[in-house]
Amino acid sequence: MRLSRSSAVLVAALTVACSRTVERSLSATPSPVDVSQLWVDPVDLETRDLFAGPGGDSPAPTAETPFVFVREDRGGHSPGFDVRSPDGTLWSVKIGPEAQTEVASSRLLWALGYHQPPTYYLASWTMTGGPASVPAGGRFRPESSDRPVTDEWSWYRNDFLDTRPFKGLVVANLLLNNWDWKTSNNKVYEVHRAAASEPRRLYVVRDLGASFGKTSFPKLLGWTSMRGFGQGSRNDLEGFEA
Repeated sequence: MRLSRSSAVLVAALTVACSRTVERSLSATPSPVDVSQLWVDPVDLETRDLFAGPGGDSPAPTAETPFVFVREDRGGHSPGFDVRSPDGTLWSVKIGPEAQTEVASSRLLWALGYHQPPTYYLASWTMTGGPASVPAGGRFRPESSDRPVTDEWSWYRNDFLDTRPFKGLVVANLLLNNWDWKTSNNKVYEVHRAAASEPRRLYVVRDLGASFGKTSFPKLLGWTSMRGFGQGSRNDLEGFEA
């Protein structure tokens, strides 16, 4: 995928910033942090396929894949389903305006070197056995037994707070105008590898659908300090540009 000029500048600037030596003002030497759990230098950026994303083409679903309904997902802003493909893979599907923006935002964070799960967007697809035989376009994310989600992590309390990659992650989400900064959207994956005695932990910002829009704040709360109730639009390019 060929990045737009603005996206390429964003990727290059944040990658350079993240790769610099971490400067600390503490007098005591802090414990070393394995920042590769959060970010790796994307030295192969020029060869990364941003259409296929971190999962590549091999597990990608298609409009012809006959999905079978497993359960309905009523949590969060956007409706969704859990479905199963013929090869037995369980897929988490999100429909609505967040589906496109989540995939686009995930691709850009991955290009910057931040860990992301495989995600795909299908404008049309079919499902049997559920409440809708021809659902709206959706974001597809596979569930894998060799990399389960084992925990959540906080923006405010984590091992990476003083590192440049973490600060770059904050800036990247601000540039995407991702305003849904909940702990429940941040997941810890444990990647099980055959040659390793212990799984590798990856810290991921997931559920990025509340991006590419315009931030707003309820007028009724304008006189309070309850800024945690900030909201915004999703998949709203005019609002995002504004």
